[in-house]
Amino acid sequence: MVTLKNGKKIGGLYGYKSFTSNSPFPNEIYLEEHWLLDDDGDLQRKVNDTAGILILKDEISHLELNNVMEQ
Repeated sequence: MVTLKNGKKIGGLYGYKSFTSNSPFPNEIYLEEHWLLDDDGDLQRKVNDTAGILILKDEISHLELNNVMEQ
């Protein structure tokens, strides 16, 4: 869960195809799956027909990381 500086929250999966950049490149995080959130801010479902989401460091307030149990 990514919380942006404007308060908006973005859900996604940081998996094997995801990445975070490092120096000397601009800081950013790529989440391989973008997820919609319900009214309570919980992950609801994966967004269809997307290749993920790229978020720039300057937009991020903080990240919340959770373990995912594979089924």
